Amino acid sequence: YLRMAAAQEALGYPKEALASVSKALKCDPNSQEALDRQARLKGTHPASSSSTNTSNAIPTPEQCASGLDAKEVGNTFFTKGDFARAEKYYSKAIDLTPPHNDPENCGVFYCNRAACHQNLKNFSAALKDSNAALAMGNKNSSVKALLRRANALEGLERHQEALDDYRQAEGLQGLSGGAATAGKSGAAINEGVDRCRKVLQARHPNNS
Repeated sequence: YLRMAAAQEALGYPKEALASVSKALKCDPNSQEALDRQARLKGTHPASSSSTNTSNAIPTPEQCASGLDAKEVGNTFFTKGDFARAEKYYSKAIDLTPPHNDPENCGVFYCNRAACHQNLKNFSAALKDSNAALAMGNKNSSVKALLRRANALEGLERHQEALDDYRQAEGLQGLSGGAATAGKSGAAINEGVDRCRKVLQARHPNNS
C-alpha cells in the first residue's frame, strides 16, 4: 500500500494516496513511514516546501528501488492511458527482477508490458513479451498471458493461432482466479473466439 501511495502522491492524487496510506496503517499502525506520509498528505508535516516538492516528484524508472516499485508507477500511468510511459516502468521492473529469483512477478511485468505494446499497436513486441510471460510458468497469470498473446496474434493477422490460444485459455480459466477473474477472462475469450471465427470463415467460406 505504501508503494501505491508513493506513486499516487507523485502523480498528484493526494486523496487516493491518503486512502492507500490508511490501508497500510491498518496492517501496521506503528509504521513510521506511513505516519509521516499521512501527516504530509494532511498538510501537517513540518517539512519545508522544497522537501515536499522533492518527495512529490515522479520517480524516473532509474530511481525505482525495486521491480514492484517500478510496476506501481507503471500501473498508474497505464490507468491514465499513458502506455508509452508505463512501458518504460515495466521495462525497468523486468530489469530489476531476475527471472530465476522471482518468476511469478517477472511474468506479471512481462504481461503488463505486453499490454502496453498491444495498446501502442506494436504487436510483434507484444507477442514476444507474452511468450516471455508464459515461459515463467506462473499458472495464476497464464490465462492473462495467453489472452495477451492471442490479442497480439490477431494484430498480426495470425487468426488461427490466436483462436488456438483463446481455446487454450478457455480450458485454463476455471483453474485460475475467482469468479470475478473467470468472468472477465471468459468474456474476453468469447469475444476473441467470435472475432477469429468470423475472420477465418470469411477467408474460407466453404469450411464454415
